[in-house]
Amino acid sequence: MIDLHCHLPFGLSDGPGAEEESLRILERAAAAGTTYINAVIHAGPDEAALPGVVGRLSRRAAELGIALHPGVEYDGFSGFGGGGGVRPFTVGERSRYMLIDLRTARTLFQAPQQVSELSARGIRAVIVHPEVLFSPSQLPLLRRLADADAVMQLNAPSLLPDAPAPVRDMARRCLDAGLCSLVASDAHRAEGTRRWRLDEAREHVARLYGESAALLLFEKNPARLLDDLVPPAWHPPKRKERNGWFSQLKTLFRRD
Repeated sequence: MIDLHCHLPFGLSDGPGAEEESLRILERAAAAGTTYINAVIHAGPDEAALPGVVGRLSRRAAELGIALHPGVEYDGFSGFGGGGGVRPFTVGERSRYMLIDLRTARTLFQAPQQVSELSARGIRAVIVHPEVLFSPSQLPLLRRLADADAVMQLNAPSLLPDAPAPVRDMARRCLDAGLCSLVASDAHRAEGTRRWRLDEAREHVARLYGESAALLLFEKNPARLLDDLVPPAWHPPKRKERNGWFSQLKTLFRRD
């Protein structure tokens, strides 16, 4: 698996407080077969220290078979480089895709235009955890973002049965509508509700949508972003949970 959004760096932003906790996250990810982690912090003054902290973790990560990359989760459409020769932190060395959190955006209706403007500057937007920030009534806005070439990323815990019901429902709606291209951990801790659960989410998606869908969301599409390639349009299969008693009930009451 490839994890393009993991708050792995310790002592920075809201990530783990100590190196030992970051190492436990690495070991958990490695045990699940992860090969790449975009180790992110939130945009701000800690960006200067980010490469050093990620470099310190990289030796152990390499021993575990994981490549690390320093990344930043940007707040809205400002506060990052792109001018004056300063390159923003992207999800990979060869990629122009960068993580954007719309939590603090004041004018969401302008977001599609802003995504298009970024694209004209050679920056490609990955809108993170829309299932947390948006409601079902805002699905048309997410469609407009997708039409403006934004890529959307779901959080792994949002897909699991113990997620808050509104978040879980919105995550499923995004997948059913073909709006989201990848899933990432958004892990912040080694334990607790913000722990690394990417493997659990992958197993759950495979049960609901099939192995081919899980392969696309957790491996193929993230790899395409690392190669600076646009993920292909995805038309998800119907969830397997829809094919049980509900389908039989519809057949029973079908009008001929």
